[in-house]
Amino acid sequence: MDYSNNDTFHFHYRINQRGITKGMVMMVLYYGRVQQDRYILNTRDVQSLLNAHQRKPERQPLTKDEIRLLKKILDKGGLVVVEMENRCITAYNFNSKDWWHFKPHHKPRVNC
Repeated sequence: MDYSNNDTFHFHYRINQRGITKGMVMMVLYYGRVQQDRYILNTRDVQSLLNAHQRKPERQPLTKDEIRLLKKILDKGGLVVVEMENRCITAYNFNSKDWWHFKPHHKPRVNC
């Protein structure tokens, strides 16, 4: 098996299954928002990174490889990487319908 000590077998199985590359995971861990044990990089965050680079490339320097990876993440609709105790547990595509679970809640959701 070719997985590092900081990643679980489950993590590698899932990223291979879902077409997520290690580079994409590294981008999420670097630029993503932390919420509990998740690193979240949604389409809005990716778009703002790419726009900031286009407006002022000297202030937001991105390599061509990083831009390529961000565009791949954008095509997937964003990514979520779950990490616990400095080990990557799993990674999956971000769905906007899942965003409700990541927001802080003040009122319980009631289904009528």
